[in-house]
Amino acid sequence: MPVLSNLAPARLLDPKYLGGLEGYIQMIQARVIGQPEASEAIVSSYIKWFAGLSREHRPVGALLFVGPTGAGKTHTVKMAAEIITGNENALIRVDCGEFQHSHEVAKLIGAPPGYLGHRETLPIITEKKLQAAQTDKCKMNFVLFDEVDKAHPSILSALLGIMDNASLRLGDNTLVDFSNTLLVMTANTGSQEIAQELSGGFGFTRSGQEIGKLGLGAARKSLTPEFFNRLTKVVIFSPLSLGDIRQILDLEISALQTRVANSKVPFVFRVSGEAREFLLHEGYESRYGARHLQRTLDLWLTLPFANLLASQQIRLGTVVSVSLIDNKITYIAT
Repeated sequence: MPVLSNLAPARLLDPKYLGGLEGYIQMIQARVIGQPEASEAIVSSYIKWFAGLSREHRPVGALLFVGPTGAGKTHTVKMAAEIITGNENALIRVDCGEFQHSHEVAKLIGAPPGYLGHRETLPIITEKKLQAAQTDKCKMNFVLFDEVDKAHPSILSALLGIMDNASLRLGDNTLVDFSNTLLVMTANTGSQEIAQELSGGFGFTRSGQEIGKLGLGAARKSLTPEFFNRLTKVVIFSPLSLGDIRQILDLEISALQTRVANSKVPFVFRVSGEAREFLLHEGYESRYGARHLQRTLDLWLTLPFANLLASQQIRLGTVVSVSLIDNKITYIAT
């Protein structure tokens, strides 16, 4: 048996090289707080596709995100799609709440030729739309079926076909190819049980993962075993903690500052530490996650700023200090 010589010395290979898997995960987690497993699942699917190691005649991945409302399921997919493709409009979203009856499947695939309203009932997802969502940076698509647990079984049957052979047959008998598509589905099942667990406010008896599993158990009851068997991964979203909401508050204030800087009359605002704590405690509601915080910021920051701009109380370059005086948010312009 010949002996090989002049071999290069052995070296330890790390597939999670910085700038690849880890780099994308870090960028997503900088904009998505509290759900590391979700970003890892998305990036892992993308890296396999990028390397050409995805399964043939299958979507890039079929992920199910389960957890309470406001935990960031939809936001995670949107941010990941934007970061990976470089296009903020890369995500194609299907609201499954609009498909609760059997006849509504026509909204997804289009009405067959000869049916009344055939020309007006156009499919939501077509080959052309998938290609339009691609960029020079990334030829992969992101398609989100939001709140899939609300969809009629006919929609779930269509999803089984996509997960099985990466194709969807439209009403006009044409096929849509999903082989370059990362398919993500979300489910809000178990929200009642989760709300009961979180009714204690800032503290709750079970861990975040245990509460998330309530949603997974409810999803298994409402979705078929055939559906679960075709998934690449199920990610359980934990309820957001007060610390998570604090980080999201900083991100939201920074995003609002960007919008203010691009408004008709750009100005600068500063929020004091006391005012931030007020907004944090007003905006933290464990049952509703980050959405309640967004409503709070609209009430105490966005709307007052809009009123100040509309009434011309703010000029170009004005600095607005947002402070807490006598337990009340106060705005002072200098």
